[in-house]
Amino acid sequence: MAPKTKTIKHMLLDALEDLDRRQQKRFCARLLDRAEEPRVRRSAVEDADETRIVDAMVSTFTEAGALKLTLEILREIECNDVAKRLEPFLADIAPESAAGTPGVKEEMHFVDKHRISLIKRTGLVGPLLDRLLEEKVINQESYNIVLSKATTQDKMRFLFSGPLNSSGTRGKDVLYKALEENEPYLVEDLKAY
Repeated sequence: MAPKTKTIKHMLLDALEDLDRRQQKRFCARLLDRAEEPRVRRSAVEDADETRIVDAMVSTFTEAGALKLTLEILREIECNDVAKRLEPFLADIAPESAAGTPGVKEEMHFVDKHRISLIKRTGLVGPLLDRLLEEKVINQESYNIVLSKATTQDKMRFLFSGPLNSSGTRGKDVLYKALEENEPYLVEDLKAY
């Protein structure tokens, strides 16, 4: 069983510090070459030290997501010895673990639990998008794409499948607060289930 004294960020930092300069450059190149969203900004990791790289990954993917991605990239660049040291920690974390603490399981987030109902029943998407943009959960490009969708359901469906899905717990928390303010009766109704 993996020790529980270190946070995921500390484990990731230790792993990156174990890479030599060439391996670290390869790691960052693979990180930046990812086609899937979300993506780390080049400016966040270019010429950055290990701490800034880890911070950029955690803020983009959440701690659990950053750990999974780090393992994936380490295997791709054949740094298997470093990956093997991280693997036991992956088994100990719950998806979206509380405050990044390994082994602490959380109840399903309201937004995940009621995803289908929120897609079908949300009436005011604009104010939700405004809040998500203001809180930097989504960027202007995602905002514009969501607004370009034909129906409210299409807008919510796209929001869930892309930008919100990649923002982790923080994004879901922001959406929940925006729903409480703009769709209070819907939230109250869904809480009853």
